[in-house]
Amino acid sequence: MSFKIQCQCVYCERYFLSTRTLEKHCYLRHNQGLRNTPRFFDSSKKDVTVPVACEIADAVVRANYLRWLACLVERVNGAHHPKSRGRWFRVEVFQVPEEFFHRMLWKLNGPYTDAVRKMSHLKQPMIVNRSLRFSYKFFDEQPIIELFHEQSDVVLQLKAAYTNAGELVTNDPYDLDDPREALRAAKRRAGEMKSKKAQPNVRSSLTICQGEGRATREFELQWWPAIYKTAFGKLTLRFFVNKVHM
Repeated sequence: MSFKIQCQCVYCERYFLSTRTLEKHCYLRHNQGLRNTPRFFDSSKKDVTVPVACEIADAVVRANYLRWLACLVERVNGAHHPKSRGRWFRVEVFQVPEEFFHRMLWKLNGPYTDAVRKMSHLKQPMIVNRSLRFSYKFFDEQPIIELFHEQSDVVLQLKAAYTNAGELVTNDPYDLDDPREALRAAKRRAGEMKSKKAQPNVRSSLTICQGEGRATREFELQWWPAIYKTAFGKLTLRFFVNKVHM
């Protein structure tokens, strides 16, 4: 169950459930962009405080953050596994230090909060009746790449190709950006004597874009700051991975 927390248009004072909807309204009805950072209000019209982007000053804590970020990238890369089908994925991380999430926002240049919900969290290991959940949506892959590539231990995989045996194919010609180059590479490969085992049968791609209509393809960060009584929160990464079986 969720409880409405809305942002307000500064031009006509109407309320909207998300910053994205508010931004569309401002362009269509007022021919204006967002004048400043949207403010969110609860049902009693009180301001809701949103997380603040902040750098980590302590070098040791920042090093721990980068190691934690590498583990996060590994979990995102795991969505490419050929045994999983193409769908929306959720990576849930519990007991995340607040300063880690604030550091992520800082690296993402302090993005607008897209939506705020007061919701029940009825999943273990933490069950709470009501907690705020802040949502941040990205429709461009570049900020996400820059966020995860701040650490160098694990590379974020936007695309991957696998054989039926589950082996990763590193020289997949269809991974090329230029379709003509990909076609030429495929023709060269067809003329070479290679074992069938090395041919990719499943191609996977992390899709981050506007999408079409209601079929959005955003990369979303969901932050639950208040399910613990200590300075920890829960972070959920929500993203879409497309799979093509050959």
